Amino acid sequence: MSSDTSSRAGQPPADNPSAADKKQCSKPAPSSADVDIDLKDPAVNDAASKIQLAFRKHQDHKGTQPK
Repeated sequence: MSSDTSSRAGQPPADNPSAADKKQCSKPAPSSADVDIDLKDPAVNDAASKIQLAFRKHQDHKGTQPK
């Protein structure tokens, strides 16, 4: 183990951009005006219900696992 890596323990190498650097380069999230979803469409309601159900199951499973 070289001495220069021990002084930067836990930090990514200089030639590898960190997650913070990658976040600055990404596109901004779309605003609500940019999203064109018909919230009254029954298919959208069904999809949202399925997503919510999957998330609730994930939360329940996460809460029952031993730590």
